[in-house]
Order: sequence, then structure tokens, then C-alpha cells
Amino acid sequence: MSINQSPPATAAGCCGRMGHEHVPSRPHWGCRACGHSWPCDGARNVLLTEYAGNRIGLFLYLAGCLHEAIDDLSQADASGTSDCEDLFDPFVDWARRRAGSPGATTDAPVSSREARW
Repeated sequence: MSINQSPPATAAGCCGRMGHEHVPSRPHWGCRACGHSWPCDGARNVLLTEYAGNRIGLFLYLAGCLHEAIDDLSQADASGTSDCEDLFDPFVDWARRRAGSPGATTDAPVSSREARW
């Protein structure tokens, strides 16, 4: 995909991705299909496939989702104990590790740190 091409049609906002089952349930950001923290392994596999060859588009999409999740989770946690710093790895950094590695697989399990929130 060149810089002048549009992103995939399903990328119309973080929760606008209805082309697959593994979508976030807001405001707590669990996966509607499997119940794991979003983006779960199923969502990650779909995202890597949809954004194959468009790493920048994938990172921009995930950064937008991260922003929405921080807003949702900080509003949902009235006590202010939500730790938004721990959201970067599960939302964005996994894509750097998996999309950027030659021979990277899409079936790596979610780490215990990522599953925590």
C-alpha cells in the first residue's frame, strides 16, 4: 500500500472494525469474542493480516485505539488507580515485535504482563 492509498475499509475508527469477531467491548476493553484483554491473539492475527505491508498504518491504528482505551479506562476507574502506562505494550509494542521480525509468527501467546489489565 502506498502512502496515497486509503487504509483498509474496516479501519474506520478503533471500534469501527466490524469485519471480524475479535473487537473491543468498551469501556473495559475486553474482547467480545473471547473475553481476553483486547487486542487479543485473534485480533492481533487479523490486524497483522489486514495491515500486511502497511506497518505505519497498523501503528497509527493501534495508537488511536490506545488513546481511546486510556480515555475509557481512566473514566471507568473513578478511584484513579488505573495504570495507563501498562497499556503501551499490549496495544502497540506487540506489533513492533511481531510485524517487524523476520519469520515472526502470529500465534505468540499474550504475555502475563499484557494479560494483567
